[in-house]
Amino acid sequence: MKKDSLYFIATFIGLMMIAVFVLSVTGEQENLDHYVKIEIHEGDTLWDIAETYEENHNLPKQEFVKWVHTKNQLNLAEIKAGDTIVIPVEKSQDQWRNIASEE
Repeated sequence: MKKDSLYFIATFIGLMMIAVFVLSVTGEQENLDHYVKIEIHEGDTLWDIAETYEENHNLPKQEFVKWVHTKNQLNLAEIKAGDTIVIPVEKSQDQWRNIASEE
């Protein structure tokens, strides 16, 4: 009976680890749905984008850039025209109208 108990416990722990991993991966993607996505234009930098949207977020520029790198899984410091990235600006009709009128 000891073998059965150990097998059950090991299986249970393994399933729990898989469930936590799956939830953490899918949860991250869902959390980004309420943030604004923008398309990168020629000459854009993350620092410039942080400055452009500074009235719509409350992060220092360095933290903005770090957030964008992490959430968009950017490996290089360089972004290219045509890329689409998520920025730490929450979607709301009032903010989005203001942003769209500035561009």
